[in-house]
Amino acid sequence: MIQESEAGVTIITSFEEDVPYSRTFSNDDDDEDDLNIKLSFSERSERGELGTSRNITAIMIYTYLSFVARSLWNSNALPIFVFLLCKVDDKKTVGFITSLTGMTQLLSSYPASWVADRYRRDRVVKFGSTMGFVSATLTLIAAQRENLTLLAIGLACWGLFQGMVNPSVWALLADSVNSGDRSLYFSKRLQLQFYGRTTGPILSLIMLYNLGIEDWTIETCAAMIKLGQYISIIELFSLFFMSDDFCVNESQQEQVSTPKNSIHLDSKTVGLLEDEENIDTTPKKCVWCNAKRIVPICVAIADLFGGISTGMAVRYFPVFFMDDLNLSPYQIQWIYLISNLLLSWTSRLGQYSGIRIGRLETSIIMKIVGSFSMFGMVACYQDGPEQPQILLLVALYLIRTAAVMGTGALTRSVLMDHVPKNERSRWNSVEAVTNFSWAGSAALGGLLVDARGLLYVFSFSSWCVLFTTIPYGIAIYNGVIREVKVQK
Repeated sequence: MIQESEAGVTIITSFEEDVPYSRTFSNDDDDEDDLNIKLSFSERSERGELGTSRNITAIMIYTYLSFVARSLWNSNALPIFVFLLCKVDDKKTVGFITSLTGMTQLLSSYPASWVADRYRRDRVVKFGSTMGFVSATLTLIAAQRENLTLLAIGLACWGLFQGMVNPSVWALLADSVNSGDRSLYFSKRLQLQFYGRTTGPILSLIMLYNLGIEDWTIETCAAMIKLGQYISIIELFSLFFMSDDFCVNESQQEQVSTPKNSIHLDSKTVGLLEDEENIDTTPKKCVWCNAKRIVPICVAIADLFGGISTGMAVRYFPVFFMDDLNLSPYQIQWIYLISNLLLSWTSRLGQYSGIRIGRLETSIIMKIVGSFSMFGMVACYQDGPEQPQILLLVALYLIRTAAVMGTGALTRSVLMDHVPKNERSRWNSVEAVTNFSWAGSAALGGLLVDARGLLYVFSFSSWCVLFTTIPYGIAIYNGVIREVKVQK
């Protein structure tokens, strides 16, 4: 629906049983009220116009610490630990063991999300945190005893924890900011993930230096895993500071429709939202699905198959670096440190580009760049892993990782902008399915590695990533709400 007033043009879209989603395009840039448009996001947050900061602060702390812990024990130490415990050249076992987290996360995610949407999200988060303490304890003992069976149980418990907690945390973040600001805060959260992943390798390098470790051993991996569990225990306490009572309420959402909190939209976006006015009364470009749902469905499908595609290969990069390229722990930690610094940069670049050319358009470009970088990496290795080639292999891997994995905030913000508030936990449970496909498809990658080798898995994974851009294109064709940067 579009309303004209002296203040300008207000574009309003809404879902059943949800608060209005509105933005205003002001015709008078000199109006005193419109000066508030030029406020920075931080200034608006201090005024309380972006929702209560308590949830946002707790979520950001949880995000940072959780990814510091994961980067310490789950990124490269875990697959190498499993590979060395097998005592034979059995790469497929790496995929099977590490896939347990995704499988149990899939089982717990939707039931927990349904409860969170129906009752309270903070209660689900606090209940899930108890499973987190159990998971950390079991994994600590498994690392100490070098026991694969106990490790498998611990990883399964981590999956239950993530399935219960993560969808509700994402939904709480979406509920704690106004609609027009989601890609900003989702990008900030993604950047904190990358900062956490950067901190982990730094801590690993410090630990390796202090202990004088130069080669990969079971004891080296166990030490990294145990340090990661100690940080995980600290991270769990931040979950108790999140509350549904500190989300943006209906009156705060309605403030977005006034000139005081208005956001400029370009003419293309106005046209898009004009089309959405007739969403229930006129035929749309896509007739096989409710037009309200086609965009989130396409994004969810793309993210799901993107997780499958990436997960087939991601667990095997540390093993590839250690076993095939003979890189030391120091060298691998530096690779992961640099890759996460690049991820932070590409997430910022993606948010900047998403405002100008579109969030899904940016995601398509980045995935294409990442896929062809991987093709180049495979071609270089086939020529022989000599020392100069190793440098090129690492460079192409860094480009691939930064491009393919730097789109999460963009696609998640699109998803949250196109679903009603009372369904966000359930739609965020797609993350659990995506993480299942990420971790669960490691088992599929293990079968392919056993049958065809690592290079085949890397190439096949990249082809699959290319195909995941098709649903994004369908969503763009059917119309996606665009965010436009406010000119200061």
